[in-house]
Amino acid sequence: MRFQKGVSFRLNGIHGRKKVADMKKTFAFLLAFSLMMASLVAAENFVGNGSFEDGEDGWKLIPGAEIARGFGFNGNGGLKVVRTQGMPYRYSSQDLKGLEVGKAYRLSAMIKADGVVDGKTSVAVEYFNEKGEWLGGAYKQGPNGTEDWLFVEVNLVIPEGCVKAHVLAYLEKTAYGTAYFDNIAVEPIQREASLQMVYPVQGRIKAKDGLFRFCVGKLGNTVKDDDSFKGMKVRLTMTDAQEKDYGFIAPVKGILAVFPTPELSPGKLAYRAELLDALDVPTGAKAEGWLDVVDEARETLPKGAAFIDEYGRTIVDGKPYLPIGLYMGGVNEDDDLELIYDSDYNCLMPYASSALALKGEKDKDFLGNIRRVLDELDEHGVKVIFSVKDFFELPRFKEVLKDALKSYEVSNSDELVAKLVTAFREHPAILSWYDNDEIPLSDLEKVSARRKLINALDPYHPVWGVLCDALETPFFGATCDVLGVDPYPIMKQKVSDNKRTVAMLDAAKLSGQPFWAVPQIFNWAVYQAVNCPELFDEWIQPRPDQMRGIILLEAIRGARGFVNYSFFDLKRGYKDPQRFKGMTLQTREEFLWHWNEAKELATMLKNLSPWILSKDGPTEMDIQLKGGKAEAAVFLTDDDCTPMVMVASIGPENVDGEIRLPRWMPPMKSLYGHAKETSPGVWHFSGNDIWGEVLVPVK
Repeated sequence: MRFQKGVSFRLNGIHGRKKVADMKKTFAFLLAFSLMMASLVAAENFVGNGSFEDGEDGWKLIPGAEIARGFGFNGNGGLKVVRTQGMPYRYSSQDLKGLEVGKAYRLSAMIKADGVVDGKTSVAVEYFNEKGEWLGGAYKQGPNGTEDWLFVEVNLVIPEGCVKAHVLAYLEKTAYGTAYFDNIAVEPIQREASLQMVYPVQGRIKAKDGLFRFCVGKLGNTVKDDDSFKGMKVRLTMTDAQEKDYGFIAPVKGILAVFPTPELSPGKLAYRAELLDALDVPTGAKAEGWLDVVDEARETLPKGAAFIDEYGRTIVDGKPYLPIGLYMGGVNEDDDLELIYDSDYNCLMPYASSALALKGEKDKDFLGNIRRVLDELDEHGVKVIFSVKDFFELPRFKEVLKDALKSYEVSNSDELVAKLVTAFREHPAILSWYDNDEIPLSDLEKVSARRKLINALDPYHPVWGVLCDALETPFFGATCDVLGVDPYPIMKQKVSDNKRTVAMLDAAKLSGQPFWAVPQIFNWAVYQAVNCPELFDEWIQPRPDQMRGIILLEAIRGARGFVNYSFFDLKRGYKDPQRFKGMTLQTREEFLWHWNEAKELATMLKNLSPWILSKDGPTEMDIQLKGGKAEAAVFLTDDDCTPMVMVASIGPENVDGEIRLPRWMPPMKSLYGHAKETSPGVWHFSGNDIWGEVLVPVK
């Protein structure tokens, strides 16, 4: 059968229900087989003697470190590092040779911990320029406490200017105890093209005016406007509920292949897509599954139903909705809820979603406790991104999952998630389900299966997952309906830059998915200076201009939601001194000062929401730069095309830039003091560090 570009047709009698059943039976096998084959591909290890079978050969050891047989995984050779209180912070290392700038690699290791406290075990690769200056690194924490061997991995790209790199094995700066390391490897990442469906989402497609989008990617590809997929095509076949078979072929444009669909019969739809090369030969990359075809005109929806539309917007009760949220621990401390009700935040992401309770409630009616919290929030117009992100059979979640299974009287994580989703899927306070908090690509299959489970149980609320690895982020389309990225660029530097934000936004673009950003409002010291108070003042509390600049850059890049991290970190010490042990504690007055700064961010987003939620979203604007780095975009409202201009500095250099507005734009005014109109329609922008600016029409 020959496939025609952009033309649908029926394969009379060739497919049908047997074909659909066969597709369903083979789907799991094909996915597992492809992952297995990928793991069997031999790769060069740039770490010499990473198995420690040749003694100390190639390694520079620190005091307290030794290599011997019996220290490694399965009793073979391994590295043992002992660090006691008072010992200086140092690491065992090996220089790496042969790594190439711009190429992607994966660092992996086996690590075991024995009595490690006040920090964790860790491995890393760090980069240096010709002057010996540090350019950055890729870091991966291992276990702490007393924990058996754990496999860890992290991806990395060698940056421009790197002339030297080394691999490290160590205990973190504040940690002490005994750590064991084995099978340390730095290997090139395979670059075979992948294919994933990124729209429709929530396991459903419209019977009329339906749309498919498939995204093509290569692990390790960091090019923004990649043309390596030029000439490639995607072939899509579908079988609907009436046993009609359809076939389409569409070219890959950039990273996407798009298929408008004909009117479909309500019911189950099986789809299968495969990536073809420039000669129409299948590459082996596939995406397949099932969707529910829904007739929206006849559908009865629960109150609060939320969908991600074809423009990447969140639609709640039929209207565009901008998530303006906060990460929370719980909601039963102090006057937290009263503070939030007196702000423009409209949603919360509580880590303790499965243990939510109002202040003073301690009974074991867990579902009842949660429902009363949801009822309370709904009365005040606040929604919940409900977290089930800890409920996987993975070592990192072992203890919290064990406790949750006991509390809810279920036997496994799927039963637990199903119980929670089923209990609250029709509650109007639910906005979405949170299924992934930085779970790595190695566990992709588990998170993908979890997303399918939630979509099947609740097609009326999207699944959100948040990633922090720029290389892995574009490949999580199968794990969530809407993506999240969480760059936190404000660290130690007195003058900061948005480069990490740019890297994660580039990754979000390569994913082809709609996304909600996770802007930084916390001070990194709350994590980096635990038990080490002398380090606290090295870290920076983000200033309002910096936080605004992060958010506006994310909006310029197309973010359709903003969930700030985090409310509980703003409350440093006045309520929970044990968690912030060793840090400079703050008073409630200091907390309220920072809280008021965070409130202003929510108000800004609420005021900008008609533009951020426009169908077309941002359109890049040309900014003429004489110095520094900045990005700009114009937004037009859907109702009357009122313009708004955003500019965000990348930093740290001082920006000296100019934008000439089109003549059709009305007179504009600057909101934040980084812009000055030098002549009619000509605006000069300036400022160092991270900052953001907005131009709106003069009323």
